[in-house]
Amino acid sequence: MKVFSLLLLATLFLPANSFAADYVWNHAAGGDFNTITYWTPAGPPGANDRAIINMPLTGTISLANDVTNGQLLVDLADVTQSTDVNLNLGNHTYTLHHVWTPGLDDPAAVIGDSSTNTRLAVVHGVVDAYDCFIARLPGSSAELCMRGDNNPATDDRWTAFQHGMTVGDSGIGSLWIDNGATVEHGHGGAGASVGGRGDITVRDPNSLWHCTGFFALGGRGEGNLNVSLSATARVGRCVMGEVRDVPGGPSSAFGKGSATIDGLDSTWELLSDPEVSLVVGMEGDGSVTVQNQGHLHNFGHVTLAEKKLSSGELIVQSGGLAEIEKSLSLGRGDYVNDDVKALVRVEGPDSQLFVKGRGAGDPNNPDPGGDYVGLLVGKTTSATVKVLHGGYLSNEYLTLVGGDGTGIGVVEVNGMDAHLHNRFRLEIGHLGFAQMFIANGGLVSVTTENADPNLPEGTKGIVEIGQNAIGFVAVRGHDSNGTPSALVANAQIKVGTENLGILEIEGGARVESHPHLSPSNSAAILGAYDGGPGKRGAGNVTVKDTGSIWTHDGTLNVGFYGQGTLNIENGGRVASGYGIVARYPGSIGGVSISGADSVWAIGETLVIGGDAMTKGGTGDVSVSDFGRIELPVAVKIWEGSSLTLDPTAAVFADFIEMAGGTIAGGGTIDPYLKITSRARLLAPNASDELVLNGRLTDVGDLIKEGPGAVVVKGNADYRGLTTIAEGTLLFNGATADLHEIVGGGALGVGADGSPTALTATSIRVNALAIGSTTLSIAVPEPGMLALLFSVLPIAFGLCGNRQRTAPRRR
Repeated sequence: MKVFSLLLLATLFLPANSFAADYVWNHAAGGDFNTITYWTPAGPPGANDRAIINMPLTGTISLANDVTNGQLLVDLADVTQSTDVNLNLGNHTYTLHHVWTPGLDDPAAVIGDSSTNTRLAVVHGVVDAYDCFIARLPGSSAELCMRGDNNPATDDRWTAFQHGMTVGDSGIGSLWIDNGATVEHGHGGAGASVGGRGDITVRDPNSLWHCTGFFALGGRGEGNLNVSLSATARVGRCVMGEVRDVPGGPSSAFGKGSATIDGLDSTWELLSDPEVSLVVGMEGDGSVTVQNQGHLHNFGHVTLAEKKLSSGELIVQSGGLAEIEKSLSLGRGDYVNDDVKALVRVEGPDSQLFVKGRGAGDPNNPDPGGDYVGLLVGKTTSATVKVLHGGYLSNEYLTLVGGDGTGIGVVEVNGMDAHLHNRFRLEIGHLGFAQMFIANGGLVSVTTENADPNLPEGTKGIVEIGQNAIGFVAVRGHDSNGTPSALVANAQIKVGTENLGILEIEGGARVESHPHLSPSNSAAILGAYDGGPGKRGAGNVTVKDTGSIWTHDGTLNVGFYGQGTLNIENGGRVASGYGIVARYPGSIGGVSISGADSVWAIGETLVIGGDAMTKGGTGDVSVSDFGRIELPVAVKIWEGSSLTLDPTAAVFADFIEMAGGTIAGGGTIDPYLKITSRARLLAPNASDELVLNGRLTDVGDLIKEGPGAVVVKGNADYRGLTTIAEGTLLFNGATADLHEIVGGGALGVGADGSPTALTATSIRVNALAIGSTTLSIAVPEPGMLALLFSVLPIAFGLCGNRQRTAPRRR
């Protein structure tokens, strides 16, 4: 009678409702659901009644047949107590068909309304509840456990399809699914309100949680999903960390959502297509972890850190697998300069993330317009992608790092066997600032292998650094096995398309690129375009340290329409088919090769200041400190451009064509000079000695500049004007066929001043141009020296077998 009085008292405080009657369970030992005396008033509850269990039970309530009630409320009358309520359905169906009405707060099933430590465990049958709330009110805590019997032929299931399921509305709720059971419902949420927390645990083979509609994992509260031990979770569309009560408000007033997929064959599937299936951090925080051979499979698009002040991360580690059929966007943020943090980390051997990008460019893509974006890092805010220590990330469509003008994107590929693979194109610094770091044996590859027939072949396999915003890429070092860090592109690399692009290759790292399909763009390009103010491409590449190499089997352009700089230092090496420095008018190109074993190896021709046929911009190539240019068929130097050598430098080529260009410094030129236009030889310092070992030939003019000496040791049989503007031009070779000589410097034959055979039959000197300069000339016997002057006298000396006095002429 005492227990009955407590239960009766408890019913007086139940909320008003629209049910025909309330029936309260009164038998602590459990028993048959249909036993009349186990209910107060005498039961059992009917189809339109509410069944209430609000007392501790020591036994199990069981069904002997199918039962229908309006509502089930499991909630302890004494909030200081805790208990398990076990419900054995006996392979029958328990239907709760009350239709939830907004504002009335009377769902079909309520597990934990106001009390703490309420737990309902259901086995052996089906609960068909139109909707379900677990831990509905503030201060409550409750758990619903749906447990199977590990028999796939048995239907152990809870369904809620009219209004869905909410786990941890304002209280702390838990949904536990194990031993092959199933929970299916329409929409729903976990941690719906401020202060609410909902935990969903799905474990064991054949266990399934299936939300067919929209689910908020952490609405204004906290929601957590854990899938393990080969279980499966399926959701139509999920938003994690959904709402902030006040944008920019206190940190306690926003949603937090997390999901962990852990263990072999443990799977979370996001089914919505073609919309965004998964938002990790809408206005709050979201985190997804896939590990230990767990599997995330998303059939739509995924976004991380969607709006202002949000954060989102996707972690694939310890052999986890994540597959995204559409695009993956990081750091989307609706506001400029907001605090949005987005992170993708793929770490550890056999940890894999596949972004398939199917349907990229369609109207439902978060970044439409036919751009075929698969992976977007830093759309309008900050975002980071890390592929570490054996992790693998593959994107089949376009990868944009630094998506929009306010976006900041960072990519790190670091460690042995870490690999970022792009099957279309990679742009670093698309419209926003971007950085990429490849280190300790990491690999970034861009291929042309894509089965999508809509992708133009001419756009595949390309890497662009600094497209419309600043882009920086560093490829550094090698792993413990000596495997170099590498950036490999099946087509060209552009550094500085319409903004500043920087590529650094250091510590034994490797970069490889190849010709593009379009002949006009077949080259690797530094400083691609000059698009007007703020759009001038500037590409800066540094290859330094022994073992560091950039190989490109097409043309390497340093300064295309913009400005390009190539630095090869401390044993670095660049190998290319052709080399062109400052290709088109207005472009600027600079190459510096410095340090022992620093080499630019060119399979064909090096052109400085234009292309093979046409003068272009201003190009300068400097070789010093034992640096080398190797193997070109020819070097061509256009007017306004230069090749500068120090005494230790070397150029190994068949010949150098001087088309108005300048050779400067104090080094040695072994290839012969073909002077097709005005050629300048500059020894800028008095101590410089620029030595020409090869032959001088063709019809151009020769200008000697600077206070130092130019020594010609090869034959000189060109047919142009020789101007000695300053310093000394010394012929110390086998033969010379010189014509008119003018200038203010000194002409000598023989390094030690002794007579040397000179086959010229006449040397004409314009005395007016020379002024009072003294020329020391060795003339063979027989020979003739003709001095032509108009006004000023000239002092001269003759060296030979006979002294001759030249006639004076007016």
